[in-house]
Amino acid sequence: MIKSVMYTSKYHNQIKENSVKHLLHIIAKIKNQLSQYVYDHKHLLLTYSGIKELKNSYKVIKSDIIPAYNISTEHNLIVDLYVNVLSQHIKNLNIRLQDKIVIQRYESDTKYHKKGDIKSIQFKYRSTNLTKLIKYLVYVDLTKDIKEQLKSSEAILAMYEYYESKGWIDRIVSLAQSKQ
Repeated sequence: MIKSVMYTSKYHNQIKENSVKHLLHIIAKIKNQLSQYVYDHKHLLLTYSGIKELKNSYKVIKSDIIPAYNISTEHNLIVDLYVNVLSQHIKNLNIRLQDKIVIQRYESDTKYHKKGDIKSIQFKYRSTNLTKLIKYLVYVDLTKDIKEQLKSSEAILAMYEYYESKGWIDRIVSLAQSKQ
């Protein structure tokens, strides 16, 4: 995180050791503050404009010892790590509706099976606007104002308002909260 400065001596020097340890504690504290800031604003990670806004907000942490360039580099690395973890989690989270069941049967007699016996069963799934909204709401802080957090994505906000006008939003939010 900081440009390397050479600390050398032939013998153990307690003063230099303490200054290096102090510097490492400061760096760890700054990294934790940056990570906490990104975590508090994790709803911005769902859109590209939010990611750009998060990457530009490295100025929330100021330090006299560490240059702003190094802080911004670390902040961008932390944001990228959060984006990677979130994209992996979204990829692994399957919220979808069962569309149909496809049953394959044997067409002729075989050594072990008769004609008409079940060969395999496949479940076909589909995604709808409702499943997309629930998948998005899983990553939003549901204790705060939801509409304020959805302003970064107009399509999701429009779906939210549509389901809110129908009166279904309480059930949708509780379902998203159970998936969190």
